Amino acid sequence: MLLWGPEDERSFQRARTEADRKRLSGLLEYARDVNHCRREALIGLLDYKGEMDSPGQSCCDVCDKEAHSRLREESALEGFFYRNRRSYTAGEAAKVLARAENINWTGEDAEEAIEHLIKTGKIKQLKYPPWKNKIR
Repeated sequence: MLLWGPEDERSFQRARTEADRKRLSGLLEYARDVNHCRREALIGLLDYKGEMDSPGQSCCDVCDKEAHSRLREESALEGFFYRNRRSYTAGEAAKVLARAENINWTGEDAEEAIEHLIKTGKIKQLKYPPWKNKIR
């Protein structure tokens, strides 16, 4: 099981050597890829050259057709903005979410997640008064 989040993406930006960047890039690609077998990808990341045994039909969530590309928090954030239409800008919502007791986010983490949803078109910023920059 691989657990990763926005802080892992930031560590990629702080990587000092090309080898570190390559390693982190491979891990992030492994985590995001929902089209290729994770077992084969992991074997490739580990640069394994030994004999390959066949795991059978069920070896990962991709092979089992259970993989999805959504961030696990997407539906919760979409619900938050649905319940609070035109109430918050991205920055205001990030502050509210960072103070929530049931999630362990910094304001920066929340802003990154909100920006991701805006970029992917899952939530929208309004462009006209009186709700300019509010999210619907």
